[in-house]
Amino acid sequence: TATANDVELIPQISKPDTLLYQLAIGLKGIVEAGGRGNRLYAETLTHTLMVHLLQQYTTHSATPNAYSDGLSRKKLRLVVDYIQSNLDRDLGLKELAALLQLSPHYFAHLFKRSTGVAPHQYVILQRSIRAKQLLKYIEVPISEIYYQVGFSSQAHLNRHFKKITGVTPGKYRKG
Repeated sequence: TATANDVELIPQISKPDTLLYQLAIGLKGIVEAGGRGNRLYAETLTHTLMVHLLQQYTTHSATPNAYSDGLSRKKLRLVVDYIQSNLDRDLGLKELAALLQLSPHYFAHLFKRSTGVAPHQYVILQRSIRAKQLLKYIEVPISEIYYQVGFSSQAHLNRHFKKITGVTPGKYRKG
């Protein structure tokens, strides 16, 4: 196995790289927003960026593993329960991977294989489901719900909630 000392960057001259550009734009957007609730997404993008750089821009030839299996039911249940119990927190990929003593990259692949979605997408979905429950059964202002379910702002809640349900939280509450 290669160590950090074995990796050498290969100089690139004006080589267009759409994936690198998109990952950088995504990270730039997160940094500029500076909001809470994006840690998991930021860590996912960062790990994807690191793997891409290792594969495309170094002397070390990294071959990605093929992940045919997902997490065991027991391990998936542990992670899902942890996510459900901590939706209000700014969860991180390293934190979730550490629960199962896996690397963040390997965990992300196994989690997606098990659920069909990336960890950050799963968390967004679960936050939206929790928001639906709060909107339906508890008379809490929408301006407070976003915080209780772990979104960085009311606009963040509105954007994802509408993407998932087709309506804004206010329209959903009115029924």
